[in-house]
Amino acid sequence: MLPLLNGAGMRRSSCGTLHGCWSVPNECNSNECTANLRWSVSGRGSFLRLRLEALLRDLPSYAMYIALGFSNDQLMGDDTVIECVYNGVDEGKAYVSYNDGNYNVRLHEASAILIVNSSFIVNDDTFTCLLNVDFKQLYRLSDDEQLKKMHSLSDGSLYPWITTTMISMLRNKDGKYENVKNARQVKWFSRTTTHAMVTLHVILMIWSWWFLLSNAILLSRHFKTLWATIQIADMPIWFQVYIS
Repeated sequence: MLPLLNGAGMRRSSCGTLHGCWSVPNECNSNECTANLRWSVSGRGSFLRLRLEALLRDLPSYAMYIALGFSNDQLMGDDTVIECVYNGVDEGKAYVSYNDGNYNVRLHEASAILIVNSSFIVNDDTFTCLLNVDFKQLYRLSDDEQLKKMHSLSDGSLYPWITTTMISMLRNKDGKYENVKNARQVKWFSRTTTHAMVTLHVILMIWSWWFLLSNAILLSRHFKTLWATIQIADMPIWFQVYIS
């Protein structure tokens, strides 16, 4: 989310007691925050209540969204995202989606089953999203919504494991995942190397288009009459040079 704002406020009297709170930027004053997040967990960690808030300008003219990602590291890749989308007119929706590091995939079945009691408030250029996530309903999801797609073109442990179908790791009789041993990548290129190779390829293609194609046009136009009678293997030499 990239909000244009002067400050989003949220009551903080219950922060650290009834709710967990996080503001952007960190430790901002209530009238200087660009966004606020408040959460609480119940049901032994199976029920999550969220309140996401951001102050946005030009709200009637543009669609807005707030996205919250859950990651085990400092990078957004192979992570779950909860997003609230407002169409800029009169409708807001909450979704569960998945980030693979390069793009985001919205999980419609998971959104319909896991997200309950979502609501939206648009007031004084402030977009507020309230929703509950019931993780007890995970068992109702289809395999496609539960299993990760082992397909990634970005740097990481999933490259170059590529498949067009879902992969389920081996489980033992207790339903737990077994450890994968002796797995390794066949080939690995850093993102910097990949970018350099793509850039070089583009430069060579542009050079070929400008230099070789222009020369081929000149050969066909001028040397066709100059070398009209010169042949090699019963084929005019100008044409052989042209196609080469």
